[in-house]
Amino acid sequence: MSSLPKSTLSLLGWFIVPSLATSFLQTVYYKATIRLGDPIPTPGSPKYEKHKRTIYALVIGAYLIYSVVEAFWNVLSQFSPNSTANGLYGTLNVSPLITDRDLRSTFRKLSLVFHPDKVRDTSGPEVEERWISIKDSYDILSNNVFRYAYDRYGDSAIGMVKQFQKAGSAGTFETLVTMGIQQKIVAFYGSMLVILVLLSVIGFAKTGHIWRYFILAGCATTELYIHTHPNELIISTLPMLSWFKLAPYQVIEIMHNLMFTSFVAINQLGPLLSNGNQNSLPISTKKGQEQLLKQLETIEKVSSYIDYESTQSLAHQLMPFQSDPQLLAKAKERLTEELIEKRLSNDIFMKDALSHVDTQKLRATAGKANEAAMPTTEKTSSQAKSSVRKRK
Repeated sequence: MSSLPKSTLSLLGWFIVPSLATSFLQTVYYKATIRLGDPIPTPGSPKYEKHKRTIYALVIGAYLIYSVVEAFWNVLSQFSPNSTANGLYGTLNVSPLITDRDLRSTFRKLSLVFHPDKVRDTSGPEVEERWISIKDSYDILSNNVFRYAYDRYGDSAIGMVKQFQKAGSAGTFETLVTMGIQQKIVAFYGSMLVILVLLSVIGFAKTGHIWRYFILAGCATTELYIHTHPNELIISTLPMLSWFKLAPYQVIEIMHNLMFTSFVAINQLGPLLSNGNQNSLPISTKKGQEQLLKQLETIEKVSSYIDYESTQSLAHQLMPFQSDPQLLAKAKERLTEELIEKRLSNDIFMKDALSHVDTQKLRATAGKANEAAMPTTEKTSSQAKSSVRKRK
């Protein structure tokens, strides 16, 4: 399968698979966590939407990890030394990190096996084609300039090399690097920048657009570094080259896959991460009115959900009395009284009135206590006056 259908299927998968997986997992989650007979959150309710956002974020995270692993696996399996899909290195069955000395030794061994003069008994079109591909691969990789270009541009460098061979020129590092930068960096990242700007203008990628530009700039800088530095410095900077025995252009292949994956992941996770963090806008503006309508819709959904939950709770409480109409009537009457008492006790005006009545009661009680204490005080004072007169 070519790269274009794979990219298209991967892009469609990012927009289709998470939604389907979220619906399925949310249904499984409710069946596993909610007991039989208990109410299940209805679609559109706040609780349902909260669970949906959480599961959707987890699905996107898992799919992101899968896409990253798949990108590495495709490149590692396709560009392994034993794979003929590994271009020139796969044709010679060597690692991209092979030294020039080992490359010459490998070519001599292969010439003893596949050279037409050495294999007369098994000569044929297949053997001749095999030898021609081995010879062409070695001619390019044994030339330091051509190998430098191939390590960075992959199969595209073969066309550059053929142009120089037809012109009778060996080519230089400067000309090959200049051609590669123009064809691989300026054209590719320039078109990507134009696409990102257009998506931002039409409002398709509102959330996380700054991070997209940062990722694009980081990938372009890394690729420019790979194109303009020798393999020794690149290996010291990117140790994954030596870990997985990859050529620089294979690292660029992985980097491009991760860049596209991160763009789509930001587009999917951005609305979830920014949900509820929008600043309030003036009602006089059009956006403010739209925001107000959304908030009113949310309040309506919340009130509907509360009404539904209250109805379900009342039905569960009255379920044991369904068989006896008299007990059911008494239970309804008792529940009604409790609801009224609770409503009155929580009412603001009722609380204020009760506090006012309590204050008046306290004042009346204090007044009666003072009146009761007054005669005793007068009697005590009169007794004191009489005792003073007697002493005189």
